[in-house]
Amino acid sequence: MMARLFGIRIKYYPEFQVQLQAPRVFDYNAREEGLNESKFQYRTTEPGFEASLKQKLPSNTELSADYNHDISRAGLLSDRLSLVFSQEFVRKDPLWLQESLAEKQIWLKKTAQASVDREFEYRVKNTFYSVLEAELIAANAERRYEQEEKFAAESEDKFRSGVIAEYSLLDYQRDLKVSESRLVARKASLDLARSEFASLLQIPYGAPVSLVEPSDPVINGSLFDPRRMVESGMRHELRIAQVRYNMLANAENADYIRNTLLPSVRFEARGDLYRTIGDGVFNTSQPVEGRDLSAALLVTFPLFGSTFEKWNNLRLEEIDRSINENQIDSLFRQEVRDVRNALISLNEIQARHSVAKDIEKLAAREFEISRLRFELGSVGSFDVIRSKNEYFNALDELTTLRYALLRRLAEIERDYPPESMNPGLALLK
Repeated sequence: MMARLFGIRIKYYPEFQVQLQAPRVFDYNAREEGLNESKFQYRTTEPGFEASLKQKLPSNTELSADYNHDISRAGLLSDRLSLVFSQEFVRKDPLWLQESLAEKQIWLKKTAQASVDREFEYRVKNTFYSVLEAELIAANAERRYEQEEKFAAESEDKFRSGVIAEYSLLDYQRDLKVSESRLVARKASLDLARSEFASLLQIPYGAPVSLVEPSDPVINGSLFDPRRMVESGMRHELRIAQVRYNMLANAENADYIRNTLLPSVRFEARGDLYRTIGDGVFNTSQPVEGRDLSAALLVTFPLFGSTFEKWNNLRLEEIDRSINENQIDSLFRQEVRDVRNALISLNEIQARHSVAKDIEKLAAREFEISRLRFELGSVGSFDVIRSKNEYFNALDELTTLRYALLRRLAEIERDYPPESMNPGLALLK
């Protein structure tokens, strides 16, 4: 896109051209009416040289210069220099529209690239959180398995001693097998998360990677203000940016079409300098020099066919703009809904995470008491297994909600970033 914009701007660069004509056949035939009716015939095959310069300026000004020269100085016209200056006062420069649309295309590309960058950052964070979450849950499963191995061994000793019945022994053994299956599943989930992380960051599979535990989630009030989030979504979301670009392009095209419906008022000045070498045709031994100067104000009125076509194109641009405005209105309502849903979900996860902390503390205390009573033989297998499962389930739930909150914060950061992350905002203000 930058190269295309540069390609439009270089059209304002001067264009210089040199041409050599050889051989060049030049025939001159003339007849003078009168009593004697003189006739002139002249031919030359001498080479010629021509140079031209054209320059267009952003102010809708055009400059051109042409120079012709007979190399042998034997022709009728040895030297000629033409200079033309043209200035349009009413109509806009056609290259202005191309440059303006190209700049807005660059803004759209930057917005798209920023969206891709934010999506990649979110994927890295999400995968990073998945690895840490899987590590903690796998560690909990391993602790749980070790605890259940201990319970199973102790219950077998108690069964041999006649302290507990066989059905209690079977409860502990069955719970141990369930825990073993859970541990296998948790380790597999951890391996999958690490594999995804290695693939995303393009690091060798199985390479030792040390990940730092993130800090506790912090809810920033200004970052999660609904008005700011809606405004950010309207400026950053790619599909909205595409519609906004379409609206800007409609406005630029309509403005240019209206301008072309106006009369063209152009000032043009021209100067020609020439020098003719004497020869046998003109029967003079001295060069003849001359100049032609002209200046005029050219006023052109567009009529009929082209005018009707422009009016129709203008109507089409206005229809497209109306359609795009309706789309923006619909997308705005969707954005308000999405922001509201995101904040509701965020508040829910935050509240559940806060409650999960209390549940984990209560479950830990209950499990500690139940384990002591199990050692004293004053509690049945059902109560021990229940309190143990509730404690480790509370640990897993707390871990899951913590990383769910971190993911939700990362999603909001991706979808509703601060204004400083938006490229090319000046074009939309």
